[in-house]
Amino acid sequence: SWSPISPLNWWQKQGPKFAGYHGPAWYRIKFAAPELKQGEVARLYFGAVDGNAEVYLNGRKVYEHKLGENYEGWDRAFTFYVHPYLKAGENILAVKVTSKNNTTASGIYKSVALIVGTQ
Repeated sequence: SWSPISPLNWWQKQGPKFAGYHGPAWYRIKFAAPELKQGEVARLYFGAVDGNAEVYLNGRKVYEHKLGENYEGWDRAFTFYVHPYLKAGENILAVKVTSKNNTTASGIYKSVALIVGTQ
């Protein structure tokens, strides 16, 4: 029952089905990750999420990004380590984004990347 939408724009701007919805919405993607070599770490990088975000990797909550007063942080990048939860091969990333309020658009609207390397 998942509806495909672009992860690079607010969901309210992706057709009449989503236009008036203000509440939690889920994004989910399957992706392949390399096997980490000795000394390597992995981070997820989010360019920006407009709303409060809970990030799950392979069914485990790994990060929470909460906006500040007056919704500060909606346009800022954030990153965090995920190598303890990352599997070589297929992984599932799920992100729950909750609208800031019932009048503004919300969603993942900038790039998301997996960064692997040494510290």
